[in-house]
Amino acid sequence: MGFSFDETYNWNKKANNAFISAIVAVFSLFMAMVSLQDFILEIIVIGFIPVLVGVLQGVYYMNRSNYDYVTLLPDALIINQGPFTPRKYVNYQDIEYCMEVHDNDKRLITIKTMDNKEIEFHGEWLSEDNLARLKKELVKRTQNEKLFRTREKISIL
Repeated sequence: MGFSFDETYNWNKKANNAFISAIVAVFSLFMAMVSLQDFILEIIVIGFIPVLVGVLQGVYYMNRSNYDYVTLLPDALIINQGPFTPRKYVNYQDIEYCMEVHDNDKRLITIKTMDNKEIEFHGEWLSEDNLARLKKELVKRTQNEKLFRTREKISIL
């Protein structure tokens, strides 16, 4: 069972930022090539790495709503953060509890495991319906009615 990234989240803004980063990297590389007479191939290759990363991130963000963010397998939960970060696997029997923190428009969910590891994912990246179904399904699969704990983030100025 997969829960895809929310389509209403502003992924195009993130894609545009990644493309702008790639353009800045191309401009910087071009300026370095113009100013240096002894420009070697290794520097060109290293200079194109940020360009490639920016373009790949931009394309990924543009298509992000086509990917599953959270996948529920029969025995584990998988969280897909992005193209350059590894997926996180959590077995249901290893989950002690989940803490949901609300801060303005952000909703951070932290899974606390039995061995005191914390795995975080963004609830606002899922639609309200998908988040509710995910929470219900996690409660069912962990067989823990008090799995989710909620708290508001309090800031003192």
